Amino acid sequence: MNEIVEQVAQSELMRQILSLERVVAVGFERIDQKFNEKKSLRAWGREMATALIAGLGIILVIGLLFNGYLHFAAINATAEQAVGIDIERQQKNPGPLKK
Repeated sequence: MNEIVEQVAQSELMRQILSLERVVAVGFERIDQKFNEKKSLRAWGREMATALIAGLGIILVIGLLFNGYLHFAAINATAEQAVGIDIERQQKNPGPLKK
């Protein structure tokens, strides 16, 4: 009886190992397929175009943020002059602030 139990356990273990082996083989096939897709000139060109567009997009966003900051600073300076706050003069002549 012990031999039969041991044979059944070994056969179940072999079945699990073979199942796992099939899964691993399918995974390797998928990886190999992806590598072969990346080797083509078309895929390389697509990756280069994507990187170029992403780089230009980042440059555009940073430029817009900087440009927006400059416009915001100009609007603040105009508003300060309209209200009568002259920060440059106050910084040059430190004295009591006007109320």
